[in-house]
Amino acid sequence: DIVKKGISREAAVLMPPAETRPLLTEVAKAAAAGLARRRPFKPTFPIQLRERRLGPNPASLDTPWFVERVSEVRSALDIIRGSTKD
Repeated sequence: DIVKKGISREAAVLMPPAETRPLLTEVAKAAAAGLARRRPFKPTFPIQLRERRLGPNPASLDTPWFVERVSEVRSALDIIRGSTKD
């Protein structure tokens, strides 16, 4: 079930809280019940990290200006510290 439906970049139609609460509770219980079967994802380092985000001066919302950066990540702490190698 969907509790929120996006209708544009900055707008959405939401179900009332009284209807969403039981749905979210049910899904959360199912997710918690399945935790014992899950194993953490452990990537093999080094990996290549590719970032793509809006730049500081977009021409317009229809044609945004993107900044792209590719870095080498040697450990998970590199991402947290922001010490990736360009």
